Amino acid sequence: MRKFKVIIPFLFISSSIFCQDNSEPIVEFTNSPKVLYRGILNKVKIYVPKMDSSQVFNANNELLLKDEMELYNINCTTSRAQTKKLIVKSYSNGINIKSDTLNFDIKDIPRPRLRIGGDSGFNLKMTLEELKDAKLEVYIPKFKYDFSVNVSRYRIKIGNEKDILVEGDSISKEVYSKIKKLDIGEEILIFGVGYSSQDSKWRCGKSLGNTYIELMNKR
Repeated sequence: MRKFKVIIPFLFISSSIFCQDNSEPIVEFTNSPKVLYRGILNKVKIYVPKMDSSQVFNANNELLLKDEMELYNINCTTSRAQTKKLIVKSYSNGINIKSDTLNFDIKDIPRPRLRIGGDSGFNLKMTLEELKDAKLEVYIPKFKYDFSVNVSRYRIKIGNEKDILVEGDSISKEVYSKIKKLDIGEEILIFGVGYSSQDSKWRCGKSLGNTYIELMNKR
């Protein structure tokens, strides 16, 4: 009987480990699926079903830590590689059962765009009423990562006047008073927009380009 007491638990543990060995790591993205972006902290949830626990390592065998939301914050900013490899080690009963390799594509964030008073584009037509107190906003087209971008300053050239630097993210009263002197059909040029996003620790040095606004009477 003593012999069976030793063998049976061993067989039970071995059978349990074998049944769990086929569990594949599950990856849940908070942004676009199967893609990691340069310039932001990519928030990813990685876990292995039916396992007691798991650990995630990078290609240099460095352990990645989870944040308070149980998410891995993966940074690809310093790498120009097109892919990133992560290794997931699974544990059952304190034993490293298996290791899985996950490969992700790495992409650059799409170029940000400028939106003025709700309108976007490089050549706009706007009325005086639409320009009054209009707010400048930066957004990223076809990008599903949820974070805000703050405009801190911009340069504006009104008609034939010399361009001026404006602090803030709106058409100020001083700027608007100059715009009111323009004739219908004259242009405003907005460029040199400064922006950042502290919430996501995102830094992007890409220029938004020039936005020309033709003053119109009404829509």
